[in-house]
Amino acid sequence: MPTTGNAISSLNGLSSYSGISSSALLNLFNASKTITIEAEANHMGEQLSPGQNSMTSATTSAASMDGLRITPAASARGSATGWVRSSACNSISFSKSQMKLIPLSIGLLWCSLLSGCATDNRVATADAIARAAGLQPGEINAAPFVLSWWGRIRDPRQPVHLYIEGDGFAWVTPSQPSRDPTPFNPTALKLAATDPAVNVAYLARPCQYIPLTRNPVCNKSWWTDRRFAPGVINAMNEAITQIARQAPGQPLVLVGYSGGGAVAALVAARRHDVQSLRTVAGNLDMDEVNRLHQASTMPESLNAKDVAPKLAALPQIHFSGSEDRVVPYSVAQGYADASHSSCVKVVSVPGLTHGGHWEAHWSVLLKQQPACR
Repeated sequence: MPTTGNAISSLNGLSSYSGISSSALLNLFNASKTITIEAEANHMGEQLSPGQNSMTSATTSAASMDGLRITPAASARGSATGWVRSSACNSISFSKSQMKLIPLSIGLLWCSLLSGCATDNRVATADAIARAAGLQPGEINAAPFVLSWWGRIRDPRQPVHLYIEGDGFAWVTPSQPSRDPTPFNPTALKLAATDPAVNVAYLARPCQYIPLTRNPVCNKSWWTDRRFAPGVINAMNEAITQIARQAPGQPLVLVGYSGGGAVAALVAARRHDVQSLRTVAGNLDMDEVNRLHQASTMPESLNAKDVAPKLAALPQIHFSGSEDRVVPYSVAQGYADASHSSCVKVVSVPGLTHGGHWEAHWSVLLKQQPACR
């Protein structure tokens, strides 16, 4: 039976643990870290009890890690982005009474249930990834946000490769937004760290990494329904302008992961210094993605697909994992079709899921140069 004592025992020797490799297990741990009161613990316990319907079983990473709100109907059909039982968690079983936990033990309990725990210091994790690649931290005032970035500009006479992060840890459950969208698995940062270019920058999304006390405008709408709102795109565009000033007159090579792909496209449509655009598992049509998963609409956000015709002359490659059930290949293909352009290429990458180890393939994928055919 899971107890606080057993949980504490399971933590022995984990001080040097580097992280959880299973995205499903990581997502369960992530959800537990947001629980601060007993009522939430009990609510989460009821939701995660395998005795409930498939919506309230163990979850895959997509709903919380990619900002999608999934309805019970989608989950009941076994959608890969819904709250469905993961094979990685089939051995975990609790009764509802066992899940009634006090706040002090909830985080430790999950550590006991899982094979190990990553620390909740997401900023330190990102900083370690960045510094290992020579990327130095910084902050940018881009009204109304303070944005976090890491970068290295070693030769101001060469282009800047600029990476934009995904939606991060936006949702705890299909109906409960997280309190902090900072990603546990910063895929775009990992891609940037792999890029050998002399000038590389990584830009986080609004409200990621910066304490909310220093970003008073931040509220949950900015990483849920308004995550592609005009105010967000304006702020990201301003931050990119400030980064670009470190290499005056040089073009930008934009790369966006997941929701960051949408931001990259929307920003590119406002600029004249973008040399090329690459997206990785990019949400290039939020309306279609929301429709596929029966997620709520986002009337205050902009849709990247709407700017596809405007970007028709821009060389682009959009990478899609063949096993991506969150933003499937059809989304990128629909964007490409809307562009009516020979400059837009969609590439399916065998075996990769939405949150897979894209960084392990990036050095090879990066060699594919966007070009107008």
